[in-house]
Amino acid sequence: MMKRAIFAVTTACAAALAWAGAAEADSYSPGLWDTNFDLLSLHQSRDNGFVGLYYYKGLPAHLYGKPEADGTYSGTWVQGTSEVRCGERQFGSPYWGRFRFHFTGKRYAGLWNYCGRPLVDGADFRWTGTLNRPM
Repeated sequence: MMKRAIFAVTTACAAALAWAGAAEADSYSPGLWDTNFDLLSLHQSRDNGFVGLYYYKGLPAHLYGKPEADGTYSGTWVQGTSEVRCGERQFGSPYWGRFRFHFTGKRYAGLWNYCGRPLVDGADFRWTGTLNRPM
């Protein structure tokens, strides 16, 4: 009887850990991320997505991301300046673009571009990061 109880508890714990690992693979972690651009601070937003803060040419810049059905997070980046000025404004700025990130544990890989073009793998810019300090 004791062996069965230990096995049941062990099996339940293993299943819970596997589920937790699977859940972590497709969600982001709030915190400070080292990226191929600079540091990025991500915080959870009210809509189950995130808001990010980074700096570009000394000016604060922001990300607004939401979860998608395919497990990625997509949204808009907005800056105070950029190499490309868009014809329309987003969040009050003419310097913005789209992004899509796929989080896997403590890493993410994604794409970004300027203005409102659809993201295309191989044609757009890479944006990658590693979690430095969880919050």
